[in-house]
Amino acid sequence: MGEGWSDWFGLMMTIEPGDLGTDARGIGTWLLGEGPDGTGVRNYRYSTDMAIYPQTYADVNGAVVPHGVGEIWASMLWEMTWNLIDEHGFNPLIDDVWSAGGNNLAMQLVIDGLKLQPCSPGFVDGRDAILLADQNLTGGDNQCLIWAAFAKRGLGFSAAQGSSSSTSDGTEAFDIPPSCEFLNPTPVIVDVCVGSDALFDIDVNDAFTPPVTLSASGNPAGSTVGFSTNPVVGPLPELVIMTVSSIGAGAVGNYSITITGNDGINNEGAAVELNVFPITLGAPALTAPADGAINLGPMPEMSWSPVVGTATYLLEIDDDPVFASIDYSVGVSGTIHQVSTFLNALTTYYWRVTPENLCTTGATSSVFSFTTANIACATYSSSDVPLLIPLGGGTSGSTTSVLDVADSGQIVSLTVTLDGVHTWMGDLDFNLESPGATSVEVMERACSSDDDFDLTLDDLAGSSIPCPPVGGGTYLPSNPLVVFNGEEVNGQWLMTINDNASGDSGTLNAWSLDICTSSPVLDGVIVLNSAGLGTIQPPDWTKMVSVNLSNAGGADLTWTLAEDSGSNCDAPTDIPWLADLMPLGETTPVGGSTEVSMVFDST
Repeated sequence: MGEGWSDWFGLMMTIEPGDLGTDARGIGTWLLGEGPDGTGVRNYRYSTDMAIYPQTYADVNGAVVPHGVGEIWASMLWEMTWNLIDEHGFNPLIDDVWSAGGNNLAMQLVIDGLKLQPCSPGFVDGRDAILLADQNLTGGDNQCLIWAAFAKRGLGFSAAQGSSSSTSDGTEAFDIPPSCEFLNPTPVIVDVCVGSDALFDIDVNDAFTPPVTLSASGNPAGSTVGFSTNPVVGPLPELVIMTVSSIGAGAVGNYSITITGNDGINNEGAAVELNVFPITLGAPALTAPADGAINLGPMPEMSWSPVVGTATYLLEIDDDPVFASIDYSVGVSGTIHQVSTFLNALTTYYWRVTPENLCTTGATSSVFSFTTANIACATYSSSDVPLLIPLGGGTSGSTTSVLDVADSGQIVSLTVTLDGVHTWMGDLDFNLESPGATSVEVMERACSSDDDFDLTLDDLAGSSIPCPPVGGGTYLPSNPLVVFNGEEVNGQWLMTINDNASGDSGTLNAWSLDICTSSPVLDGVIVLNSAGLGTIQPPDWTKMVSVNLSNAGGADLTWTLAEDSGSNCDAPTDIPWLADLMPLGETTPVGGSTEVSMVFDST
């Protein structure tokens, strides 16, 4: 953030009469021998125009420390400055009193904010300190202007900072506080059944001057909208109830309703969402995996056709076709779901889907089956460590470690364990490359000035990488590892660590991969067992024998028996020799057997 304040002070000192917030302002152009219109030393020229300077709070994740992070902070201060100039005017005397112009006020608020914020602040800390400075200086007259500036760049009311020492755990938001809205509806989403009314509470705030006339558009065809008070005469703020009624069966669907308030000067709106659900639901059609599919991984992806009006689909999986004790059950909002826990290997499962909404439970789909593959898990560790970071010494560059896997199989899950030392972890990014040349940045420039790393990265972990990233815990990678699923495990894996800044170094002590792979389920194998089956049969002979057919394979076996029409049977060509067969065929489960009766007729 310090680099951002520096840039902002430079911009403030060089504003000229006639400048606009949408102008493009480069920093450090003279240093690079560029003209005034050059980009300078930053990624983009500063501007309130998003087409010129497009970055928001989310871009802090992955930005270079300190300059890349700092310029995003400066862009937010620049937005605030121009909001204040647009409201209070521009004063060419930068050292004048804070009340003389919007730029003077911005300067005072930023300086006061520096005094109010905590040590080692994050972006939210800096924003909140400026808001507090405005409360102290003006009584909060500019709160909504300041909020609008930060919200435009993703540091809105709901934004979360995470750790102030990390650039990877913040969450951006573009909203402003309810107090800054002309109209503040709650809830913003209402779900109703056909035939019911939908109710919304509307706060008509004192940004309006009463009387305020309310209207709405976008409601379902055939429905009506009414307000408990209209026009709203005050005093403001005042709560008004909006009712959407006469919602018929043909209105099933999702609607964005715009509520508008007009006081003769301000014509401001707010949006709410209305979801109308039917009172009956049909059955979905299962699509994947196909019925009877084999060789599936332990966490297969399931999909089915949509049913109009469904809020959630209940997916159930069991190894019992009557679902006596369901092994896996989950509510899904869409029509695709990746099973999130390992299913047993070499097991036949049955699955079904039932649509649901707040009004009813629909018809259940037909039941499909699938069989999982044989799963094996192993840990593979690199043998060429420890290695310096960067390789060969120095303080910037890269290190690549090799891990050879001799086993074979298709990957169904993978985790990465890393252990090492390095000062200023924010310099490093870690890239894992598979034998198939798929590359994933598993940990990217995390934790700024914190030191060292000792952790496991797993897509199924419950939390993000902590700062410092030590302690041996399991956390989410910076980018998903699931992209390796389905690839062949055999071959050379590479871990490349890039040290992107000078001044710090370290050592990769160890790294390993925990990989689970699948092997195909074998087809059914028929074993015939009959001591009384003759190989030579004289003329005019009828003989009945019994054959025990057992399945020694890894999947259910569907079979049929018929007379061999080829050269394997030496019999008269004008008569059938297999006179009777019971049964003609059926499905024999894994490990099961079927008794078959045969009559051989040479009469």
